Amino acid sequence: MSRVYIEQRTRPNTRMNVLAADLVYHFYVRMPEGKLVVIAKEPFLLLRVVRKHWLRLERTVYRERAKTLDSHRIAELSKRLAMMRQFEFTARPPKEAPHGNIFFLEESQIETITTDIATAYVAMPLAEEAFAQLCQKIKQKGLVVTYVD
Repeated sequence: MSRVYIEQRTRPNTRMNVLAADLVYHFYVRMPEGKLVVIAKEPFLLLRVVRKHWLRLERTVYRERAKTLDSHRIAELSKRLAMMRQFEFTARPPKEAPHGNIFFLEESQIETITTDIATAYVAMPLAEEAFAQLCQKIKQKGLVVTYVD
């Protein structure tokens, strides 16, 4: 397991909105690293909530770009916006949706993950063997973020 970094974060209370907002800001930082996967009990529901927060963040970045006068910052934010708009969210496994960037999956779908995933988020308790299997699927020097109670 030493081939990936593991970060433990405190699970925000029981509201899915708070978890989704935390995920989105983490996605924003990690998106240049590569594809992302989220393991959750209800991946379809979490996908919808995260997508809403993603669009809200996109508008915030757009407004920030419109306010700034620094040409370097404008170029940086423009690049970020272009990346954000190209990101594809899906609740299908990577083999079924190869053009996806952020995958929302259930624990039973861990074996379908391809090895080009840079960051994994675990938003539910996982069995040790499932967690080990997930870590094996992440790129070398990748990151696994677990949300614990």
